[in-house]
Amino acid sequence: MKKFLLIIAILNLQTTVLASECTDYLSALYSKNYNNTIKVTTDKTEFTDKYEDYINNEFISSIVYGKGYLKFPDKRRKKITYFCMMKDYKNITWGYILPR
Repeated sequence: MKKFLLIIAILNLQTTVLASECTDYLSALYSKNYNNTIKVTTDKTEFTDKYEDYINNEFISSIVYGKGYLKFPDKRRKKITYFCMMKDYKNITWGYILPR
């Protein structure tokens, strides 16, 4: 029984994504596009779905999505929904923010 639980724990650790990876990527991407410091934060509702398929000849391992906030300097924060596509469970290849 202990071996079974250990194997399940190891398999779950391989597919986990930290919330900071996706939000850090989106913060850097939108800060560069707007030439201003933009902060993207999560509100603890982030999900990872395995996809494991090819899009335009590029392997996408999983899709990360969640709800959070977008903060411009000297403005109120806005509620958002964000999406990120992961190449190999580690590298983000694409990300997008939708207002709620």
